[in-house]
Amino acid sequence: MKEWPQENYIQLVNKLTEQYNLSILLCGGKNEKTYLESIVKRANSNVKAISDFSLLSIIEILKRTSLFIGNDSGLLHIATTLGVPSIGILFGGHFSRYFPYGSMVSVANILPCFECNNKCIYSQPLCLTEISPESVMEKVQIIFDTKNSYQKI
Repeated sequence: MKEWPQENYIQLVNKLTEQYNLSILLCGGKNEKTYLESIVKRANSNVKAISDFSLLSIIEILKRTSLFIGNDSGLLHIATTLGVPSIGILFGGHFSRYFPYGSMVSVANILPCFECNNKCIYSQPLCLTEISPESVMEKVQIIFDTKNSYQKI
């Protein structure tokens, strides 16, 4: 339920590689391997995925990134704790329950039903599925304008 649609990730990574010529590394759990590989197959070049990593190895990877973008997850919390500029694509089911996120920039579609405790009144969680890749790209631009440089994601 807390997962941004795969098509949105595909559009986002394509925009990032086209606009910034970035290398993208998609990270997820072992159970997300097929999901991540499907994104890589449909994405432009410079996109790779890993789904089998230790906590220590992902911390080392995150330390070397210039930007983290992802759902409300353990990786988002780790990235913000490490001081990595981060964009959180946030679900409204328990929106304020797990703050603070450090210096994270959030993207959310705030609806009257926010904080529904995962009891969505819609057929899909519109608070998440209606967040567009363009709205995430606006946040990327803000972060890169602030940093005034970019390297690899």
